[in-house]
Amino acid sequence: MGKKERKARTPDPVRFAYSSHWKAGAVLVVAMVAFAGVALIYQESSPTRAEDTASLNEVRFSELRQALPPRITLGYVSDIGGADFSNNAAYFLAQYALAPVLLDPGINHDLIVGNFSSPAAIESALHEKNLAVVRDFGNGVLLLRKAAN
Repeated sequence: MGKKERKARTPDPVRFAYSSHWKAGAVLVVAMVAFAGVALIYQESSPTRAEDTASLNEVRFSELRQALPPRITLGYVSDIGGADFSNNAAYFLAQYALAPVLLDPGINHDLIVGNFSSPAAIESALHEKNLAVVRDFGNGVLLLRKAAN
């Protein structure tokens, strides 16, 4: 009889035996990298809080801005941020949104911008400062004048 033929033997695939702890750790690392990537993309596409506040304020005052002539100085009253307007973010945001219109804190002008946080604050200011509503633009933004005595 003849020689026995040898079958060519294919090597077994290399198998790595990792413990379940290693597998869980690898999945956790991949998940953390994916989450960090999504968070970075979201952060880059989202405005910062300060930009968002200014943008929201511009939208809030946009209808009033369109109703005003470009070169005018108006009074300004508000219940937001206290009485000292030298360091009042609400005042500066209103001034920014209405530029080039100038806002002068107080009621020493024919027309006055009202910037209020609630309907109760509006009623209080109208009564205490003897003001009348010329036009309510909504969302706490009003154009006011001194009420007739």
